[in-house]
Amino acid sequence: MNYRVVFVFLSVVASFLGVGMLFCAPWAAEALGGDWRWEARGVEGLLKGAATSFAFSFAFFWAGRGADSTRLFRKEAIAIVAFSWILAIFLGATPYIFGAAELRSGIPATFVDAIFESASGLTTTGATVFGELENPASLPRTLLFWRFATHFIGGLGVMCFFVALIGQGANGKTIMKLERGASGNAPFAKMRELAFSLFLIYVSLNVVCAILFLCCGATLFDAIAHAFSTVATGGFSSRNASVGAFAADPNVNGGAFETVAIIFMIISSTNYGLLYWCAVGRPGKLMRDVEWRAYLTILTAAIVVVFATGWASGDFRRFDASPKVAESAQIAESAETNDEIVLRGSSAVGDDKKTTGAATAISASSGALTAEDAPTANAKNSEVAKKTGNSENDGVNSWTNALRASAFNVVSLASGAGFATARYELWNSTALFALAFVMFWGGCSASTAGGAKIYRLVFIGKALALGAERAHSPNVVRAMRYNDEILEKETLNSAFVYLVLAATAIFATIFATLCLEPDAPWADAAAPKVEKLADLAGGALSMFSNVGPAFGKMGALENYGFLSAPTKFLYSCAMLVGRLEFWVVLAIFAPSFWRRR
Repeated sequence: MNYRVVFVFLSVVASFLGVGMLFCAPWAAEALGGDWRWEARGVEGLLKGAATSFAFSFAFFWAGRGADSTRLFRKEAIAIVAFSWILAIFLGATPYIFGAAELRSGIPATFVDAIFESASGLTTTGATVFGELENPASLPRTLLFWRFATHFIGGLGVMCFFVALIGQGANGKTIMKLERGASGNAPFAKMRELAFSLFLIYVSLNVVCAILFLCCGATLFDAIAHAFSTVATGGFSSRNASVGAFAADPNVNGGAFETVAIIFMIISSTNYGLLYWCAVGRPGKLMRDVEWRAYLTILTAAIVVVFATGWASGDFRRFDASPKVAESAQIAESAETNDEIVLRGSSAVGDDKKTTGAATAISASSGALTAEDAPTANAKNSEVAKKTGNSENDGVNSWTNALRASAFNVVSLASGAGFATARYELWNSTALFALAFVMFWGGCSASTAGGAKIYRLVFIGKALALGAERAHSPNVVRAMRYNDEILEKETLNSAFVYLVLAATAIFATIFATLCLEPDAPWADAAAPKVEKLADLAGGALSMFSNVGPAFGKMGALENYGFLSAPTKFLYSCAMLVGRLEFWVVLAIFAPSFWRRR
């Protein structure tokens, strides 16, 4: 093992993260909606985090001085990818610790909480431990934006950014193959050129998505933040009610916002190698790709199932964000003094814009409204709910809202974004099964999506079809093909082994969290043991699939802050393993990996 060359690469990763932290500091400016009462703490966290990153960068650079970077073999590439992610997660957690971020008012985030949030951001899982996103006293805007920056950095992967921006010639081929998994019709022989092309496509998608969100009426902060989350298929939001908050905001065209998000979630969960061919005017390669066609078929089928069963069951006849609205209003009304509420708040996400609906009622608890204003805001919420078709008595166009809710939540969970516009965990069991199915399989290979990837499902389908044919025609000799290429037996075996590993890891995580997690959070449930099992099973599936939200207490509009420290740490490891797809992680734990050649 050439340790010095590994240290050189880790040095660049650490400095890259430090620079990223510095770029988040300007959001403290009053012109961008910041309030120095809270942002001083956030800027301090970012500066100390950047200083820590640069210190690690210098230490690794010193340890790797004199390294021959041309001698990069597979072992070194595996070590670079694995330890770059581990280092990035550790350094990405430092701003939350140094900035004294709070899970909720008065409850500081621990080191494990910070690791969880950092891992969730960089792996683009999108699960969060923070419960008051719209309260700058708990989570300053600068730290809030750092969460989105980790999505941007992790979208194509830390090492993909490194290869794209720095370039390592022939060495980049090994790194990119390990980092992105299946390469998917890579158009370049030189991986540095491929990486840079993917980087340009990725940045372009972020820019276009942010502009379209601005056109929908979102603030500059929300537009950029949600563009980072959408294109990276991460799912972090600046609103407690996630994307569903914009449907109740009169300043934002909620329907258009959700439509833009759906389009970009589908694009971002498409193989980026195929997006390159579309960019150079050859979309035919995308249309002929077996995995992409299968992905669209699965999405369409899942949307139809969720819509049909949900409509028959009456799942869309209630305003799903209303429980959060009522909860926030109750918190606001129970505050001891209005002055205390005003002191805690200022404006968390608005850029001199007044908001109503779910976002406004929720912000009452964080101080954007006084207790006296809350009833008025709730009345406006009801009016907005009626106009958007989310009220108890649906309008004549309610089926369009139901179809939009079905499409948005299916695409969100399939792509791994994890945004929510409704409490889907309250939907019927058939719809929940469809959602769990798309959560597990995820999106296409070589995309920002998580999950087992659709190409493996295609492999299984082809193997089953061939097995069925040989059952009645044992002498048949037929090669399995995938995109006009013959599938090697080793490739099929690798897909099956991965699925066995994934299932084993998920069940092992469920068992471990059942032992680690106390029963108290489920004590008031009708069937506490059953609901605990269901919730933790969904949590394990979500972590390994890099989705974010799960079901029950970890559902669409909830967070993971209530979990115990061991469970959060275990989930952090699950997110990393899911992001690296097992092989890299298993390799570094193999004793033979560390032996000298």
